Amino acid sequence: MNEISGRMEEVTELATDWAQNSDPSSSQRLTNEITSLSERFGSVSTRLMKKEKELEDILVKWQRFESSCADMQAWIESQTAVLNESVTGDVSLTLQLQQLATCQVKTQYK
Repeated sequence: MNEISGRMEEVTELATDWAQNSDPSSSQRLTNEITSLSERFGSVSTRLMKKEKELEDILVKWQRFESSCADMQAWIESQTAVLNESVTGDVSLTLQLQQLATCQVKTQYK
């Protein structure tokens, strides 16, 4: 962007110098063209910088989202592993759950 901006300044300076050494009608026409071109360049540059900022913001949000998803996935996997260990690896827990279920069934029939 800086390269283009520098080139624009160079062209504007050359055209201004040439306009000062031209006849009045050509000079006015060239001055009008320079002004129009400078305004359009400024407008495009401003819109381009705004879009660049928007894209940078979107990229940051996307990176945060990806990080959050990875954290959530890791947490889910760790909790799944804990749950699987508790249920299948702990016989006493499984036995207690069976006893609880039996008690619940018996209380329903009373």
